[in-house]
Amino acid sequence: DALALALLATEARPDEADSWLALADAQLGNADPQGARESVREAARHVENPDAYLKRRARIAMAEGDRNAALAHLRLRLSLYPSDGEALWFYAMLAADDEGVVATFQADAQRAMARLHPEGRPLDFLMASYRLVGAEGLAEGLMDEGIARDCEDLDREASRDNCVAWYQAMGGAHDDASLALIQGAVDAEANRPDFLDTLAMVHLVRGELDQAAEAALMAARLNPDRFYHLWQAERIQALADAAKE
Repeated sequence: DALALALLATEARPDEADSWLALADAQLGNADPQGARESVREAARHVENPDAYLKRRARIAMAEGDRNAALAHLRLRLSLYPSDGEALWFYAMLAADDEGVVATFQADAQRAMARLHPEGRPLDFLMASYRLVGAEGLAEGLMDEGIARDCEDLDREASRDNCVAWYQAMGGAHDDASLALIQGAVDAEANRPDFLDTLAMVHLVRGELDQAAEAALMAARLNPDRFYHLWQAERIQALADAAKE
């Protein structure tokens, strides 16, 4: 049904990139990564940017089993947008099991951060990325720095609790206090995809994979236009499924 609806969108609005992105997502969901790649290329043509949608392209490349292509897309994205923490984190996940790629990742990450004002560094994703590649020394202190910079001055209690729980989860904290913080935030504002994404991450680091997958899927359903939430829902569900095999 999703594929048929997306095809209708490309027929009704053939000059709109969003129509082709919707088709790409539907094709990928129907195990057609080649079709998805072609649709993303068509979307990029309509926005007149050959380097558009690099994170989506990386996700499609992984579905095709082409890890090197995925890495190339993410490296290009990081070079173009050094503040893109999502690309940095995705890159770290792919680099983590390859010592040679880890060295390249660290050089790319340090180069990207050097181009940014300190206030512009994505400390949450930077911390999580360094932890993934075993650079605990570089990750040390980033949680406290990030919470002080990004969380403490937030006016709304729910937003502040979400921010703190997010940093704790990205830093690997799995205690009950983190879960209580984000559960209270979600109870206060149930339809916030960013809150649900934090809940997913907290459950993930606690090893509660089914709960993590459920929260990630809810976040994606609330904000399907954002690539990040689709990626989170997909990867966490894959982890939950693998744990049952």
